[in-house]
Amino acid sequence: LIAGDLDVFTSILEEVFPGSEVTQMENEELREKIDAICKTSNYIPADQWVQKILQLKMVIEMRHGIMIVGPSGVGKSSALRTLMKSLEEEDGVKGELYIIDPKAIDKEALYGVLDGTTLEWTDGIFTSLLRTIIANQRGEADRRHWIVFDGDVDPEWAENLNSVLDDNKLLTLPSGERLNIPDNVRIILEVDSLEQATPATVSRCGMVWFSADTVTNDMSLRHFVGELRSANLSAENSLVSSDGIPSAQISFLDAVQGFFITEDSRSTPLVADALEFGLSEKHVMDISREGLLRSLKSLLIKGIGLAIEYDENHPDFPMTGQHMDNFAKRWVLHSSLWSFAGSASWDVRNKLADLLLRSSGMMLPSDNENGS
Repeated sequence: LIAGDLDVFTSILEEVFPGSEVTQMENEELREKIDAICKTSNYIPADQWVQKILQLKMVIEMRHGIMIVGPSGVGKSSALRTLMKSLEEEDGVKGELYIIDPKAIDKEALYGVLDGTTLEWTDGIFTSLLRTIIANQRGEADRRHWIVFDGDVDPEWAENLNSVLDDNKLLTLPSGERLNIPDNVRIILEVDSLEQATPATVSRCGMVWFSADTVTNDMSLRHFVGELRSANLSAENSLVSSDGIPSAQISFLDAVQGFFITEDSRSTPLVADALEFGLSEKHVMDISREGLLRSLKSLLIKGIGLAIEYDENHPDFPMTGQHMDNFAKRWVLHSSLWSFAGSASWDVRNKLADLLLRSSGMMLPSDNENGS
């Protein structure tokens, strides 16, 4: 069910079966493993996202063809990876995840091609992968294999999967050869919409819908900061902490933590407000939350790198205290402005600049200072 249908379904269920309610899926043992994996991967195991993982597990157990549908940046790929690692921890069966972008190659490169002159058959990426699994030369039969097609479900290539997705589980090649899909293989289609999909393909798959609010801005920003804290962004000879992370990197992130994360439910952090503003304005190209955050991450990595470089060049008096605090906060404001409004108009940038200065409490030097 999509988010808009859930309330309708609940009301109809109550009318037809008074006293009944939609219950949450529960699996305490798997939930513990999901929480542990989320901690190591800097994911935020919010209930709505974990519910999607449990729904995905149920559909994968029931069907060999699955569609994961939802806009970009709502946790589809991370849910899939987290589920596979969790199942490995639960039953000890190693999992293999194969990601294929079907729109990056033509149909012949995906499925294979038959030479019209020599009648020689050449396998494509998908066909070759299936042959490797079926051959079982390296213990493939003892693992679970998830083949993910990450791209639009275009009939140009997806119609060839119909015989694979139905109960026959059979891939028929133009050469006349037939490949049976083993029971430990799942075909997963990860798409943002079903606009291009045909009913013949959709009806053969189990479906899990990830709505836009599955991953909130707060979850994205907490993951964002966690990734920056866990990655070593320095050269080998810089001063590092006991965790192997440069001291300047930790100090930088400590100084700006409040800009990204707040424990007060009554307020939102500055970067979250700036992100919402950027998403609401018109840009010269289509934007997404993940795209804006990737731009911000690149600029912050550059700023952290400058702080680390400064400490390496000035070992006797590194950037600490108020010096680091001033630099880090101003760098975040500068990065937020260009990440969230760099592709917008001049007026939008001015509005965002006013929002950032007002929320941060910082003041710009006047135009008359220093003779300017």
